[in-house]
Amino acid sequence: MHPLTLDAHDLACRLARDHSLGVYDASAVASALLGGCNVLYSEGLQDGQVFRRTVRVQNPFAGGR
Repeated sequence: MHPLTLDAHDLACRLARDHSLGVYDASAVASALLGGCNVLYSEGLQDGQVFRRTVRVQNPFAGGR
């Protein structure tokens, strides 16, 4: 978890704009980026999508993993 700071909010707004994400999804991605995560587990985002060459989305319910 990363606190919702002004920097996190600004990053989330940019991610939402640049990737056509909803505000909550963009906030989760921003928190993962700022928190130094490599993987973001989400069933709502595109499985395998990579943000800023750092955070890869993984759907925990996708088969074959």
